[in-house]
Amino acid sequence: MPPVLLMMKFNVPKEIQGKFARWHADEHIPDVNGFPCYVSSRRYRTLMGGDEDNEISLFEFWGEASLQRSHTSSLRNQSPFWGAAW
Repeated sequence: MPPVLLMMKFNVPKEIQGKFARWHADEHIPDVNGFPCYVSSRRYRTLMGGDEDNEISLFEFWGEASLQRSHTSSLRNQSPFWGAAW
């Protein structure tokens, strides 16, 4: 089963970047660790200014089965940032 890489991009306003970073490290990553076939994750912040996405998260899993909607929808329901219109 080949590995799967999932990339998420966010545009996080400066005034809540600290809150977002704490949530990502303290809540989101531990939740994702519970996914079947989870391998690793990494978060990056871009150095370029402007209105472009400034946060990128990469998640590695063994196989697509670990990305079933039942798993990802539970995370969406827990996230204070999912679907936020900042």
